[in-house]
Amino acid sequence: MVIGTGINVATPADALPVSPTGLAGTSLLVEGATVAREALLLEVLRQLERWYVAFRADPDPVRTGLLDAYRPLCVTLGQKVRVELPVGRFMTGVARGIDPDGRLLVSDNPGDPPMAISAGDVVHVRTAA
Repeated sequence: MVIGTGINVATPADALPVSPTGLAGTSLLVEGATVAREALLLEVLRQLERWYVAFRADPDPVRTGLLDAYRPLCVTLGQKVRVELPVGRFMTGVARGIDPDGRLLVSDNPGDPPMAISAGDVVHVRTAA
């Protein structure tokens, strides 16, 4: 397994990248947080180790509490999204949940059965004011 992540720690606003969809990036500095990189790295690694040890003991995210811990932290849930799927397909809808396999559940209407998304790029859709 390969896990990749990036955290913009001290990047000033004028140096942040803009995504191809026009969404600006942010950093801890821009958001008003001052943190030492070493302390941040140690805490990220501590949390990763905590969940990795739990996963090794029991890979079920429901029994270990990982799913319940993740859902309230997922800012995508409840948002209108566009999902760019493999082979050039896409879908739009509202991110309604995360299933026990870690897939994002997306549907157009609350009563519709959601589509489980296991691979794709998810973009939050901003509506014009």
